[in-house]
Amino acid sequence: MSLSTEIEVVVEVTAADVLDGVSEIHGSLGIDEESLVFVFYKKKLLGGVSEDETVRLALKDIQDVKLKKGPINTKLLVYPKRLSMIEDVPGSHSEQLKFQIKKEDRKYAEPFIGSLRSAMFDAAESGLDSVPFKLEDTNMGFTEHSGLLYMDDEFLIFDIQSGLKGVTRAERQQVKVAPKALSGIRLKHGSSKDTLFIKPKKTKLLQVIPGDHKHEVKLKIKKKHRVAAERLVQRVSNWSIH
Repeated sequence: MSLSTEIEVVVEVTAADVLDGVSEIHGSLGIDEESLVFVFYKKKLLGGVSEDETVRLALKDIQDVKLKKGPINTKLLVYPKRLSMIEDVPGSHSEQLKFQIKKEDRKYAEPFIGSLRSAMFDAAESGLDSVPFKLEDTNMGFTEHSGLLYMDDEFLIFDIQSGLKGVTRAERQQVKVAPKALSGIRLKHGSSKDTLFIKPKKTKLLQVIPGDHKHEVKLKIKKKHRVAAERLVQRVSNWSIH
């Protein structure tokens, strides 16, 4: 299937990529009827490039896309509904995919993201909202933890990734908890970030979530995800009283 539009991008490499002999990751993003298509190649430290590879990211599994404009570069941020999407894409990413748009293609950034949002709307499925979150760093600040929180069937899912920023691909773990196993869930609005408090009836959840949790798990939520967080709190609350 032919792509409707394309834009040239660069992906930041990790230290692990460098150790593998990769200096840069270049490619292009395109859109077809069902996918955001990333075609890329890797530049090698000792010269030469790899063969082209292709990753297709299902549009229905993308929650949001944004442009982040800076004085030096412009980035396209892709927020997935599930962290498993990030595992398929090379380079350094956190809870969202980060594609730096090449200088010569910045003028195409706004039209491209408009086309992408339109394609996402056509492919959208309801009931799959996820909330990106951050946990407190551990190991004296060397290990960071982030992830997505969402409802899947009858469970609240903590999809967590942990690792040294920009050094290794983050390790993932999923923690499932039934809403009826919670004694409380609330969202506290803050000036810069919101905090989602999740209090379990038993201590097991406190032990398996990374960090030191006394009585409840605290998740830091960016204000731009407040509406999604409020919807999730309502869904969990509705399940817990059934």
